Amino acid sequence: MQVLPFAIFASVLLCLSINDGMAKDYVAPLNLPKDAKIDLKIERNGDGPGTEILSGKSITFRYRQMITVAKTGYRVHQILTGTDLPSGLSPAARAGIEQGVAASRDVSYEADASLTPVRMIDWQAQIASAVQAMSKIADSSPDAMRAIKAAGQQFLRMTPEQGAVTLREQRMVSIAQGLALDLHKTVFVDTQAANPLDGGPIKAVLSVTLENLDQVGKSADVHIHQQLDPETANQITRNLVRALSAKMSGGKSKVAEAALSALRIESILDCRANISIESGLATKTDCVSTITGVDQNARSTTRVDRWTISQTLVR
Repeated sequence: MQVLPFAIFASVLLCLSINDGMAKDYVAPLNLPKDAKIDLKIERNGDGPGTEILSGKSITFRYRQMITVAKTGYRVHQILTGTDLPSGLSPAARAGIEQGVAASRDVSYEADASLTPVRMIDWQAQIASAVQAMSKIADSSPDAMRAIKAAGQQFLRMTPEQGAVTLREQRMVSIAQGLALDLHKTVFVDTQAANPLDGGPIKAVLSVTLENLDQVGKSADVHIHQQLDPETANQITRNLVRALSAKMSGGKSKVAEAALSALRIESILDCRANISIESGLATKTDCVSTITGVDQNARSTTRVDRWTISQTLVR
């Protein structure tokens, strides 16, 4: 087996908390109105394995988020309001994107004080609704139905907390929110998050730097850099390949342990966010995920994903 789980690592972004009680040059907690509404726009493209469907072109998703204050943070209800697909897509590619969109058309989750998703609400009901929506869009072939059923079963094995980890773009914009920082001083943090594939937590080292502070314009530029712990990433890769092999061979993996030990994967995420000091929101976030994998035959492959994400507070 030579397929490496690039998509899993492209979706992993850990949360960040920095507050040592000391006075800082920059403190921008979220300051949202009651029953706030946010328009979230996500534009993405990429190169490498798993991105061929876009053929180097960009795709854009638009969401409306309705946000209410909860005991320990916020409750978010998010609905899809629009999708811009590139021209020239094949019918199969278009159908594949529409199936993916169907899974996130209407979701609700609990978020912390920085709007980082922490727990899905009514998780099983959301999964059932997503599977139903994908089934309506997909062709009626047995292979398509089996793939949708398998996806639903994979999600059902996740806890609501693990499900929240899969909200990739929402975590990307929230990670730079609610921080207290000194100008040009880089802070390093060891952190971890629930593993959406079960097993131990996903560990990483994050660094965060306040690169610019504009008190007149009431904005700040924050740089976030994340590198997954190599051993954690490698172990997740081996476990996933082992599980896929067992599923295809009737219950027992046929991949030699020696071959599994040769698998390597490196995941780096780099984001820059412009923060409104008045609202505390990341109004624009640019992220690049670079994942390099080495399979059991010592072949190296790289996948690059790019995002431009904007948040607009609806007045």
